Amino acid sequence: MIYFYGIIIFLGLTLLLDAILTSQYRKRKRDRARAITPSVRNSLYHHELKPNWSTPQRVLGPYVYSHYTNSLGFRDQCVREVSLQTSSSRLVILGDSYVEGLGVNYEDTFVGQVAKALPHIEVLNAGVSIYSPSIFYRKMKFLFEEKKLQLDILAVFIDISNVQDEYVRSFDFNENIIVDADRLKQNPTILPKKFFTFSTLLLKSEKWLKQTFIPDSVYKRHIDFKRSNWTINKDFFQEYGVEGLEKCKANMNKLLTLARENGVKKVILAVFPWPTQIYYKDLDSMQVKIWQEWASKNNVTFINLFPDYIAPNKNPMEILKKYFLPWDIHWNQAGHKLVATRFLQVIKDLKN
Repeated sequence: MIYFYGIIIFLGLTLLLDAILTSQYRKRKRDRARAITPSVRNSLYHHELKPNWSTPQRVLGPYVYSHYTNSLGFRDQCVREVSLQTSSSRLVILGDSYVEGLGVNYEDTFVGQVAKALPHIEVLNAGVSIYSPSIFYRKMKFLFEEKKLQLDILAVFIDISNVQDEYVRSFDFNENIIVDADRLKQNPTILPKKFFTFSTLLLKSEKWLKQTFIPDSVYKRHIDFKRSNWTINKDFFQEYGVEGLEKCKANMNKLLTLARENGVKKVILAVFPWPTQIYYKDLDSMQVKIWQEWASKNNVTFINLFPDYIAPNKNPMEILKKYFLPWDIHWNQAGHKLVATRFLQVIKDLKN
C-alpha cells in the first residue's frame, strides 16, 4: 500500500512541477508572440498589420513561417514601398486569415502564386485575420478617400466565419468599427480551452495519443466549431446567422458602391468551404446560394470553390489531409495552389 501512495504522491508532485513550468513557459511564449506579431489596433477599422514589418519567425501553433508587410500594411514578399497611384493594372485581394495566408510563407500563399503568374499586374494582398465585410468597407474607404489608392480590379474572398464576425460588429456615429463584447463572449472566435491546459505533459500526451491512435482527429478539431456551423446547424443560423448575413450583404453593397465610385473596373467575389462544410459535404451550401445570387444581381464575377473540395466521390478526410494544415483550419501549400489555379483561370477568362 505504501508503494501505491508513493506513486500517487510522485505523480502529484510531477504534475505540480509541470504546471509551474508550463505557466512560466506560456508567459514567455505569449510575450514572444506579442513581440513577433504584426497585428495592431486601428481606431477606424479595428485592426491592421503594421506597415513595413518583417520577421522570419511568425508563429501559428506548431507552424513557423516568414512574414513581411509593405508600406500599406499588406502582407508581401518583402518590405517595400507601394505607390498609391499607378498607371499599370493593379489587383487588390481582400479577405481574412485564409487570404493573408497564415501558416505558410508568402510565396506559397495563393496570392503569392497569383502575383508570380501575373508579372504584368501588381497584385496586393489586403487579407488580414478576422477581417469581414464591415472592415473591408471601412478600410477601403480610408484607402480610397484618405490615401487616394488606385486599383482597377478588386477581389473579395468571403469566409464562412464572416457571418459571426459581422454579428458582433457594428459602426459608431463616425462609421468606425466597434465590437459588442457581450455578443463576442457568447460567440467566441477561438475554440474553448481544455481543462488541462495547465499541463504541458497532459497536452503533449493527448496530442501524441490522438496522432498515434486517432490520426483523423488532427483534421477534425474544428468540425463542430460554432463559428463555422451556421450553414449546417439551424439553431446557430437563427442565433447569429440571420442577422450576420444581413450585415454581410449590407456592407458588401457599400463596398461595391465605394469601389465603383473610385474607378474599380472589375469586382470578383469568391466563396470557399471550411473543414466543417467539407466534412458534412455541404456542397449546395447557403453560403454559395446567397453570394451567387448577390453576385449575379450586382454584375460581379463569382468564384465558387466548394466543388473543388466537395463532391460525392471525394472522401472528406482525404481532402482535409491533402489541402489543410493539421490541427488547424487553414490551407497548406497544396490548398493554396488549388485556389491559385482556379483564380488564375478566372483572370484569364476575364481577359478573353
